[in-house]
Amino acid sequence: MYPIRVTMPLPMASQSVAQLLEESPLPDGRLHLRLRLACGCELERDVSADRVIDTVDGLRLAVGKYGCPVGHPVQKKTGAPR
Repeated sequence: MYPIRVTMPLPMASQSVAQLLEESPLPDGRLHLRLRLACGCELERDVSADRVIDTVDGLRLAVGKYGCPVGHPVQKKTGAPR
C-alpha cells in the first residue's frame, strides 16, 4: 500500500486584540475594524457593532479573539502572578 497524504489547512491561533487602530461604520449597521492582534499582526474585519465597547475611562475596545493571518502561536502573558 502507498502512504496517504492528507493536506489540511493549518489551525489559526485565536489572538486577543491589543489595539483598535481604525473603525468605520458600514451601511448595514456593522463596523469595519482594523486591529492589531496580541501577536503584532494587523487584521481587518467587519464585525457586529456590539463587538466594540466603551470603557468608563473613555477607551474603545474591540471584544473577542481573532485568527492570526499568518498563524502565530498564542504566547503566555507575562506579568504579575494572580
